[in-house]
Amino acid sequence: MKRAMLAIVLLSALLASAGSALAEYGSWEFLYGLEPPGYSNAAFLGLSLADESNLYTVGMAQPSESVIDYGWVSNTAGSSWSSVLSVSFGANPCDIMKMMSFFMAVEAIDAQTALYGGMAINDDCLQMFELPFCMFACIFTFSNAIYYTEDGGMSLQEAKLPFGFGKSVTAMDKVDDDIVYAVGGPDLILVSTDHGQSWESVAAMPAPELTYSDVDFLTPELGYVIVGESEPEPETKGRPVDEQARLMYQHHVNSYRFLHDPIFQMETRRRNSEQGAPKGINGKVFRTTDGGATWELLMKQTDEAYSTIQMLNEDEGWLLGSPVEGLYPDFSIYRTTDGGDTWVDYTDHIPLDQLSYLSWWGLTVLSFNPSGTTGFFGGGGQRGPAYTSLIFYSIDRGETWQIDKSIQDWGHPLISFDWQGDKLAYQAGWDMSAYRYTQDNVPPVARAGDDQTVTVGDAVALDGSESYDPDGDPITFAWAQASGPAVDLTGADGATPSFVATAVGEVTIRLTVSDGQESGVDDVAITVEEAVDDDAADDDAADDDAADDDAADDDSHGVAGDDDNDDDNGSCGC
Repeated sequence: MKRAMLAIVLLSALLASAGSALAEYGSWEFLYGLEPPGYSNAAFLGLSLADESNLYTVGMAQPSESVIDYGWVSNTAGSSWSSVLSVSFGANPCDIMKMMSFFMAVEAIDAQTALYGGMAINDDCLQMFELPFCMFACIFTFSNAIYYTEDGGMSLQEAKLPFGFGKSVTAMDKVDDDIVYAVGGPDLILVSTDHGQSWESVAAMPAPELTYSDVDFLTPELGYVIVGESEPEPETKGRPVDEQARLMYQHHVNSYRFLHDPIFQMETRRRNSEQGAPKGINGKVFRTTDGGATWELLMKQTDEAYSTIQMLNEDEGWLLGSPVEGLYPDFSIYRTTDGGDTWVDYTDHIPLDQLSYLSWWGLTVLSFNPSGTTGFFGGGGQRGPAYTSLIFYSIDRGETWQIDKSIQDWGHPLISFDWQGDKLAYQAGWDMSAYRYTQDNVPPVARAGDDQTVTVGDAVALDGSESYDPDGDPITFAWAQASGPAVDLTGADGATPSFVATAVGEVTIRLTVSDGQESGVDDVAITVEEAVDDDAADDDAADDDAADDDAADDDSHGVAGDDDNDDDNGSCGC
């Protein structure tokens, strides 16, 4: 890089600083929520973004005595919400069985298409029977359920999927516009190839009889599932069917809320610390490379439950768990950089000393932007009689974390995050709250490589591969000659262009990198010198070497090394 000699020390310091440039933490904006915060039983439990304006959520709220809402859509970037999935209790007394419905998974395919997963009693059965016969007949239909909309929530259809008595869908993950995976339990992994309209079980189940808590597929073949439960599944063998259904319903709801709802977990921890009944078991991580035909166990901890897995790419990923001990910290965080083969404990990277103002707290949601540069770790706490919001954030790929004190007074504990690109995120949580996060763009840093000295005719290779974007945005390259004898650049739109030095002089090449919003520039100087004849032997037709390199000295002087330049004519040189 071209530098003035007197500024080497200063610029070196600046370059060192720039080399560690980071994304800048953004700000949060309140969009929606029931007031006053912390006094309702309504909550958004899951959130999925179709784009920056169309959001889908799943949760539970009871707007009236005869209606329970489970799913919503916002077409206004979170500022207003409309119910999509609900159950109504009408004149049919059998409708009371609809209270065994519960939905905890949501996945947006596009602005018009979304999926809701959970468990439910078959509605057609309830219409076929009267009380009390419906209670005996329809309890057998209690099973995992998925509903889908293809018109932005105007209508819902029930998806076709394998029946599983007492099972529930707990998480879904879209691979592309057609392929979607869903997990739950006990022993439930499903795949759809028609964007959620019909489902089938994958070829193999890695953890029979256990409940899968999350799923993340990078490609149709490469994916991860994790296991985590709050407590052992209830013993249902030999019990009446209605009691089996009730026990499984309670188990699914309590286990899901324990892993994802910070206030439910906080209250459970507090109660169980007094009763000596710790929670959080059966933690396992599995990987498939063939779409679920076979699975590899990557990690197993029977004394903690895993709730969230996020793989940023084929190498880097994060895992959130909840240990069984029931002692603070009530969470465990792991990071992998080798595709899950090994996991490093990052729990102590969270500065818990910054929570001294809270009497109790729960941290249950971990999420990074797609590039992995910015991460959130959130939940809620209790300060006096009131609940409060809680977020730790990282802008250096999870190495260090800070608490965001600006959101402490929200009063809405956080349950779910989702990202739209690297600089826009939404939060959903208690009191049907929704907040939007926006992050300012940081310009990319151009690195044009070291200055070079070459000779006329040399091929010159340039290297801008050390250029980067602090936000993790993809960057484009544009090389151009700024000054000096004209050269012809090859590959000027890539990281490593080249040219041939054609004339003596100093050639300055300028690299401009762009992240689509802002640009960074850096110059590299190429000094071109004249080529010098430095042959080791005299191979010219005429004697023009600077030294006598004949096999024998034939000068009349008889002095070795005599360089009279008279070898060729035999003169005496006197």
